[in-house]
Amino acid sequence: MAERITFPGPGIELRGELIRPAGEGPFPAVVALHGCGGIFRRDGERHSPRHDDWAKRLVASGFVVLFPDSFNSRGFEQICTLKDRPITAKARGDDVLAASRWIAAQPYVDKNRLALLGWSHGASTTLWTIGQALPPDAPRLNAAIAFYPGCAAIARSDGWRPHVPLTILMGAADDWTPAAP
Repeated sequence: MAERITFPGPGIELRGELIRPAGEGPFPAVVALHGCGGIFRRDGERHSPRHDDWAKRLVASGFVVLFPDSFNSRGFEQICTLKDRPITAKARGDDVLAASRWIAAQPYVDKNRLALLGWSHGASTTLWTIGQALPPDAPRLNAAIAFYPGCAAIARSDGWRPHVPLTILMGAADDWTPAAP
């Protein structure tokens, strides 16, 4: 069952959803980033089926999962339909840093076994985050998985390279975040 939490973010208090296995741990942890549709179904209460499914899979495999809610924390349910997106993937990198610091400080988490996972807008955030040199005091991310990220901005970045092992999963027929970039 998801626990609603708050933690200090970049100039705001971030909301999040925490799901963890039974027991004391320490467990590896995943910071999981929602896409442009946000973390919840339209009812605003339940995770989207994708987030719910992945949380169950990860927790069953012994991972703690933290979903930072980058949008509702800033007064937006979603940004998919907004012409000028007020929250960029690059800016959400600060949310990742805040979430990583918070989760690494929990006594039931193995701070040496942290991963980042994102879908769509969250996957683009994943790419931006792992392509930057994180502050020396930031928790170390050991792996990153990006499901269908928008890669156009990253593709235009000179010298972008991931600083952690990265898996990108794209669909050849995806017409919203095409694989070509």
